[in-house]
Amino acid sequence: MCKVSVVIITKELNSKINETLTSIFNQNFKDYEVICVCHKNLLQNNLVTDVPLKIVVCPNTSRGTARNMGVANSLGEIIAFVDDDCVVEENWLQNGIKTLYGDDKIGVVGGTVKVHEALPNFSQIALNVLSIPFINGWSVTFSSFPTKREVSYVPTCNAFFKKDVLEKVEGFKETNYCEDVEICSRIKKLGYTIVYDPKVKVKHKWNIWDWRSFIQHFYNYGRGRGRAMMEYPYISRTNFSPLAVFSLLLISIPLLILEPKVLLIVAVTLAAFALFCSIYAYSKFRKVEYLIFTPFLMAFMYLSYMLGFFVGIVCGKGK
Repeated sequence: MCKVSVVIITKELNSKINETLTSIFNQNFKDYEVICVCHKNLLQNNLVTDVPLKIVVCPNTSRGTARNMGVANSLGEIIAFVDDDCVVEENWLQNGIKTLYGDDKIGVVGGTVKVHEALPNFSQIALNVLSIPFINGWSVTFSSFPTKREVSYVPTCNAFFKKDVLEKVEGFKETNYCEDVEICSRIKKLGYTIVYDPKVKVKHKWNIWDWRSFIQHFYNYGRGRGRAMMEYPYISRTNFSPLAVFSLLLISIPLLILEPKVLLIVAVTLAAFALFCSIYAYSKFRKVEYLIFTPFLMAFMYLSYMLGFFVGIVCGKGK
């Protein structure tokens, strides 16, 4: 029996996850096991194996199914999820466990998801802009909050669950979208709290490399949330509404041509907001690129998110 089971979901076991594994093996806390749930069991010789890995093959299944298989094969009383493109900080396990056991009513703990410094310049700028809460709609996935607080969900790229709580809700929905938001909603309905702790840190190599991948990411992000809103009506709408409201304001401009006064108010409001965000981003990151790119990043984010959100709603359950 061990204290913590660290579960990593990956397509195949290769050297790409070495940085993730090394960061786990370098933890100060040592009472843990590592479970890799993969589509293919193609173990390569250059894979880091400083401690034994428990390998679970889960071919061609959803993220939710893979997470459930990781939990089913675990020995720990705590399940810690981290993505295969993340690097955990030195006291990640220790801090996550401490917060999770700080109160009997805490069921889930997550924390800061920082931008990995190895990402290219575009990624750094885009993700730094996205880390500003009033730009991303106070999304826990992208924001870095300075203090510990109760939240509605935490992303599973950096999440600690009490195993008995996972068992009470019978695990994750076996989907590829919003499984983190959905399970946290069910856990909250049981009376448990979801806590964000800024000391529980990982660095993430987001799959955002250029404008195309940026737009695709937020289209998929919005589509998943649109589908989840239709399929899981018990999920709080506050998980989806801020980005949707910003996006709706932006796409309303062409529809207001016949109402010039309203159009002017909306256009001026959005322009003022974009200018404020650009100045704020520049003051925070001290690079002139933020003055130039912030308005465009915001526009493409909101438009692609809103398009995906509408498609998700139209597709609805099971489509």
